Amino acid sequence: MGRFAKVGLALGWVAALWFLVDWREAGATLSGADPAPVVAAFAVSVVGVLISAEKWRDLLLRARVQITFRAAARLYWIGMFFSNFLPTSVGGDAVRLALTPSRGRLARVAGSILVERLTGLIVMLGLCAVGLILRPVQVDQAGLGQALPLAVLAMGAGAAVLLVAPGMLTRLLPVLTRPLPALLRCPLDGVQKVAMAIADHARDSTGLSRALVVSLPFYGTIILAQYLVLEAVGADVPLLEVALLAPLVPLLTLLPLSLNGLGLAEAVFVLLYGSVGVPPETALAAAALRRLVDLANSGLGGLLWLAFRGAEARREGANAQQAQAGPPALSWSPARPVA
Repeated sequence: MGRFAKVGLALGWVAALWFLVDWREAGATLSGADPAPVVAAFAVSVVGVLISAEKWRDLLLRARVQITFRAAARLYWIGMFFSNFLPTSVGGDAVRLALTPSRGRLARVAGSILVERLTGLIVMLGLCAVGLILRPVQVDQAGLGQALPLAVLAMGAGAAVLLVAPGMLTRLLPVLTRPLPALLRCPLDGVQKVAMAIADHARDSTGLSRALVVSLPFYGTIILAQYLVLEAVGADVPLLEVALLAPLVPLLTLLPLSLNGLGLAEAVFVLLYGSVGVPPETALAAAALRRLVDLANSGLGGLLWLAFRGAEARREGANAQQAQAGPPALSWSPARPVA
């Protein structure tokens, strides 16, 4: 779907909320929100980034790409910044791929990013399935009783195929590309290297299991952050109810029906929490707080990006000055006789 179409859909979601929700009341609720839970939600979201960075770093290490936790966290935050402030979330992963020091192992870095995303998606789908099984009435009240299980099944099948298919692709591509001219084989060679990297991760059951397990506390931070923003606007929703509904918000935001989920995430938030008795205006205020917390968290990546660019500029300047100065002069003095 094109960018302009996504912009149009985002405006459509916002317009729908405009007509269905009393924005004046939602704004009053938002302005009266308790700041303490909002700050706590921000802190929890920061912890979520650190968990994801450690998960990605472990996948990199298992792919024999050495990187420190500090560097992984910095790169993850920078990628988040570009994901939230560029018209596509894929752009953040591309930036992370470009900035990761790989020393000729770019395909392994790409494979680690894809596996990190896929394992997170699988865990999110599992949590969504549990929520749909334990609380199907809530979803039915929202009018999504049939669509959501189908979406979970389709995405689960797609994630499984993306993890299994690279192994088969590595065997098929050499046969398919052999008769092609060298100019056409070059890009396919890159695809094969990435497929091999993903296949290596898929065969590493220990690493894959660890990635899946680490994804659980990450989604715990998403659940807790949503609970806190709801608490900030006075919505009385038990934590267990939030735990069953919260994973559905990022799941439905993945659908290509908006630009970075703008309007769509807020509409889903209002719809889902409205099904458990939260007034639409209160739910919209909580959804706005959730958006602001996410933007503030990813904004840290913008600051890290500026610091990274500044360090790069200083390094380039120092190298240029050294090149202009030339090699250091060598001093010579006659050897003294040894007494």
